[in-house]
Amino acid sequence: MAELWRSIRDSLGARRFVRGFGDGWFWLALLLGVAGLPFQGGVMPPPWRLASVAITEELSYRVLLQQQLEQMMKGRRGLFTAGCLLASVVFALSHLPTHPPIMAGLTFFPSLAFGAIWTRHRSLWLCAVLHFWYNLAFFL
Repeated sequence: MAELWRSIRDSLGARRFVRGFGDGWFWLALLLGVAGLPFQGGVMPPPWRLASVAITEELSYRVLLQQQLEQMMKGRRGLFTAGCLLASVVFALSHLPTHPPIMAGLTFFPSLAFGAIWTRHRSLWLCAVLHFWYNLAFFL
């Protein structure tokens, strides 16, 4: 349990967050967020709601789930680890109750971007900023 709290604490560090802005992969992932523009998500929720969903989901799927999966499934390293792939499948499945099946399935791809950034930087804030941008692009 102490290791879990340490992971959460470490993921909140400002240094990891700031360092991520120097990573070309982060900017590529941010650019790919415009892929959500053709999809209309309906009425845009207030920005605070988009932010809270992004933070909550990234805490759940990256800091808690993906990190645990990566520790359990030692193996291929790189942007798309087995933990990243499996966490992205779970992320997409978790959207089935609130999205049409095709839209829920499509959330797999942004989740890969969030997971890759998590693998590189272990920053909750960096993943949440990226997730917020994808949600915003979906509702614009």
